[in-house]
Formats: sequence, structure tokens, C-alpha cells
Amino acid sequence: MIRFLTLLTGLLFVVLQITLASLISVHSIRPDFIVIFIVTRALIEGPTAGVVWGFGLGFLLDAVSSGLVGLGSMAYSVVGFLAGQVGNGKVVSRFHYVVALISGSVAAHVIFFYFTEPWKEIGLLEPMLFRVLPGILLTGFLGILWMLSPFLRFTAERKRG
Repeated sequence: MIRFLTLLTGLLFVVLQITLASLISVHSIRPDFIVIFIVTRALIEGPTAGVVWGFGLGFLLDAVSSGLVGLGSMAYSVVGFLAGQVGNGKVVSRFHYVVALISGSVAAHVIFFYFTEPWKEIGLLEPMLFRVLPGILLTGFLGILWMLSPFLRFTAERKRG
């Protein structure tokens, strides 16, 4: 039952990314809801689960969006791995969550920027300061709101075997 609820929550975050992210975007700066979910799952379950969640939700997002196929899977797999390394299945605190959220958000935004923007023609500094950094900050702000919500608990699930 817990796995089913976790899967539904992951699907809800994909729907939020598809619908709500474009509604609350400011000058094409969007939060990344999927990063928030993947960081949470990777901290609780470890890096392998983080990569699996990242790949699965990234694949789902790639399937329903018109972007580069495989880019979401790759970016979110990296996010899951990085966040899982911060927690690594051990006791996780809110500090660990913030560190993993920031590193995961940086990784996702930089990977998406590198493969989708014409940075070779326009340079790196201006887009990084005015598009990537605000996206990281917006994702971090929403992630901290998620951390403060009663829905998030940093308890590891019991492993069988």
C-alpha cells in the first residue's frame, strides 16, 4: 500500500510539473517539482532507488513533453544519485534534505540548460545568472515549503529480507 501511495505521489508531481510549473513560471523561469520528489525518495531509500525514481519519472515526463527524448531520464537519474549519496539510507535530517535539494536542483537545471539552450552563441554567464540560478532558487523555495509540510517524513521504509 505504501508503494502504491508513493507511486501516486510521484505521478502527482509529474502532473504538477506539466501543468502548474508553466502557470507559475516567471519569464520562462520554472520550478522543478520532480526534483523535489526525487530528492525526497532518494534520501529515504538510497541512491539506487533515487536513480530508479529519477529515470522512471524522467522517462514519463519525456514521453508526454515535446523536449529531447531521454534528457529528463538522464537529468533526473543524476539528481536521484546525488541526493541518494547525501542520505545514503542513513538517518536524514532537514539539513541533509536542503543540501540534497540544492545539489539536485543545480544538477537538473544545468543539465537541461546545457542540452536545450543555445549557450554556445549567447554565452554562459547571462543565462546562468538570469535563468538557471532563479530556477534553482524557485525550486529550492518550493522544496523547503514541501519540507515544512506535514506530508514529508524522513523515516526510512523497512526493508525486507
